[in-house]
Amino acid sequence: MNTKQDIQDFVSQRTIAMAGLSRDEKAFSANIKKELQSKGYRILAVNPNAASIGGETCYPNLAALPEKVGAVLIVTPAKTLKARDKASIARYTGDSFLCMTAPRESRSL
Repeated sequence: MNTKQDIQDFVSQRTIAMAGLSRDEKAFSANIKKELQSKGYRILAVNPNAASIGGETCYPNLAALPEKVGAVLIVTPAKTLKARDKASIARYTGDSFLCMTAPRESRSL
């Protein structure tokens, strides 16, 4: 469970990698991305199935990011997140990550 401090640390980051960002602009993850960008966050998209999303470069995995990011927002079904993924996230972010899943009816990949 995340503490209030964990959440404050997460939102204090200005660059966030979004793992699992959908190519569908109506998807839950796309709406989160738009909202974060409207608040001044810089988003780096991570999706192994897309070279670009919305005209912006998309990276196949966290290791491919051009820089270390302060946080990772995981927007993918929870069942796809494995223990090894959590260790990988810590390597690229300093332990600041948040995992969100969309209600089943709004998922679009």
